[in-house]
Amino acid sequence: MIKRTKVAAAVSAACTLMAGHVVAQEELEEVVVKGIRGSMTQALDIKRESSGVMDAVSAEDIGKFPDTNLAESLQRITGVSVNRVEGEGSEVTIRGFSGQFNLVTLNGRQMPAADNAVNFFGINANQAGGNSRSFDFSNIASEGVSGLQVYKSGRASAPSGGIGGTINVQTIRPLDVGTQFSVGAKVVDDAGGDSATPELSGLGSWTNDAGTFGVTAFASYQERDYTNRTALGGGFFVWQSPFDATIPAFANATIVNPPGPDQLAGFIPNASMTYTEGQRERTNASVTAQFAPSDRSTFTVDVMWARNDQDQKSVGDLPFYVRQFDFASFDGNPVFSVPTLLGEPLVAGGGSDFTQAGKELPFRNSLFYIRDELQSFGANWDYKLNESWSINVDAYTAESTAGGNGPGGSISDAISIGGQAVAMQWMDFRSDITQSVQAIADGSGPTSNMVGGVLTNYAGGNANGVFEKSDLGSQWILQDFKDQESTLDQLQLKASWDNGGGMRANFGLGYYDNEIVQNNLSTREELGGWNTGFIGDIVTLMGEDAIEEICISCQFNDNDNLILSEAELIADYTAAGGILAPGASFRVVGENAF
Repeated sequence: MIKRTKVAAAVSAACTLMAGHVVAQEELEEVVVKGIRGSMTQALDIKRESSGVMDAVSAEDIGKFPDTNLAESLQRITGVSVNRVEGEGSEVTIRGFSGQFNLVTLNGRQMPAADNAVNFFGINANQAGGNSRSFDFSNIASEGVSGLQVYKSGRASAPSGGIGGTINVQTIRPLDVGTQFSVGAKVVDDAGGDSATPELSGLGSWTNDAGTFGVTAFASYQERDYTNRTALGGGFFVWQSPFDATIPAFANATIVNPPGPDQLAGFIPNASMTYTEGQRERTNASVTAQFAPSDRSTFTVDVMWARNDQDQKSVGDLPFYVRQFDFASFDGNPVFSVPTLLGEPLVAGGGSDFTQAGKELPFRNSLFYIRDELQSFGANWDYKLNESWSINVDAYTAESTAGGNGPGGSISDAISIGGQAVAMQWMDFRSDITQSVQAIADGSGPTSNMVGGVLTNYAGGNANGVFEKSDLGSQWILQDFKDQESTLDQLQLKASWDNGGGMRANFGLGYYDNEIVQNNLSTREELGGWNTGFIGDIVTLMGEDAIEEICISCQFNDNDNLILSEAELIADYTAAGGILAPGASFRVVGENAF
């Protein structure tokens, strides 16, 4: 006898009343509702049946994670945190171990990892990667995945190499989900981007009526515009009062509210701001085919391809303090005193009217072009010998590359421009973000002297009291070529025994070959040098403007008053005896400039 549930009986009765007659042959036996609760139940079942410490996330409906990429999906798991790059999840940390110490598998197969991130800092030099084994999860969209498992303890069946843990990415298989189709579209308006960008995804799964053959195809496309604002301080000096000749930076300075005797004090020796604009384009595609000629045998073939292109341009000011201050005002904190203002005097020969050339003020410009690409192909045969024994044969090959996508294959092109502009400069610590402000001396025209074969005493500018494009010159050009390629071939043979009782056993033999190749090349071309020997040489190139003005500090006041306004600064420094001639920051534009 078939025992119907209450839900089934109610639905059956309702159908009978609506139809007006009874159709006994088509009586509804069961209603199954799947959703978020079903997804959670599936994840709990996976953890319950697993040996060792593990956690899992299962998608609720053909892998529909609401997150942007897999890293953000993984952060749902206890003990897993995410390292973000440009505001988006990238690498995964398990139990305190970063991505370098974790192993990532795709359907139980080790995935090759190649990463080549580039970072730009206003004070420090450009930094480029190309030497990592950490897998970048931002390359893979979450919609095409049916589940994620994180193994926090060692397993004999998993490849070795994950000290922190092993992360298994489980793709969608047609014989598991049947015939289903879904399409997703989303528009994202990033708070820092210039415009709204699209996210498109589609997944189709088809199986024949017999349930013996099926194909699943997935594709996604995503664009993103973003900006990044960075304020940096170059280190931190700590000393113990009182002020005397043992502290050269303040030997000849006027001190306001000095720290008391034997009190700790300190200051930041440099302050810089950086502004970055970037675009990212990610494309994913995967196809899985399954054939089950009998209840005992299943063949599976799957292919995955992913590409992530990222381009960005950055500009940062690079003020340099020789730390010979003539003015300092401290905050009066009785425990640890820090400055509110630090002033550096006129440079030698600067002139009190600020018409002579002073110390240089550089602006570092960089263009970054990064491409990550992943290709994988796997074939699997699962065969059940009898009620107790089964075997599984799996072959897999994959390649991951990361590197430059710029002109000639470069990953970054950088140029430094500057001018002999600074007559006096201050570090202002009164707002949330430290500012570096300058009194401008834009020179009295290009002059130079040869001393011992060395060009010295640079000067330049049009002496109009405004620091502008015509006061600038080239300093140097830097180009980086950094690539990483990881190829992996893997073969696994597994056997399992389960008598249906309290005992079961797994056996296996595996082989894998992982080769990682890195190529690094950097070039540097000296132009006007750090002393900016050729003022006005790059105002225009090939008939086009090569420099545009940009206010970096303005980018920090979109929503919050993180820095003092220009009006406040002008009033404060004029009253303090300094003269502030506000000038813009400058960015190199156009491919001809590089």
